[in-house]
Amino acid sequence: MFHAIFNWFHDEESNFELKLAQSESLIAALQEVHALCYGMPDSKLREQLDATESLRRHAGLRPKQEGIRLGDSLHNLGVHLSKTHNAHSLACSLIREAFRIYHQLSSSGGDNEANLMTRQWTALRSLSIFLSKAGKDEDAIEVRQRYITTIRPLVESNPGKHTPELAESLHFVG
Repeated sequence: MFHAIFNWFHDEESNFELKLAQSESLIAALQEVHALCYGMPDSKLREQLDATESLRRHAGLRPKQEGIRLGDSLHNLGVHLSKTHNAHSLACSLIREAFRIYHQLSSSGGDNEANLMTRQWTALRSLSIFLSKAGKDEDAIEVRQRYITTIRPLVESNPGKHTPELAESLHFVG
């Protein structure tokens, strides 16, 4: 399992080969959400899914303009699925895709680097929570350790800003 998480985080080459918002795993996760929606009276879920699908189509054409919005939409959709439908594994898939998008956009440089880093950390934090809820505690700890590794230098350079997040994460893995 560790190798799958490691490859997911470190396989930079495959991330760049994929067009933003066109990965097979993203499309499969959204298809699973469609299947979950079938016959459900959750209008908020349908609205979020429709908005996410629209953003996915636009992000493929205008990644820098729509990519952050798509990542945010995937993250929000994952949170909604976990909280209202206990679909924790599906939430993990969506948040993992949000992380990939933020990471891919931040790798291209630009003005939004700090904003994208914050979104990546938020996605990692959410992913670790939902992995734990899905019963994948070892994976959750590995993701949280990744989060700790990335946020620790920020705490050292600006102790007041990210210390609570670091403390919570250290408690989580401790």
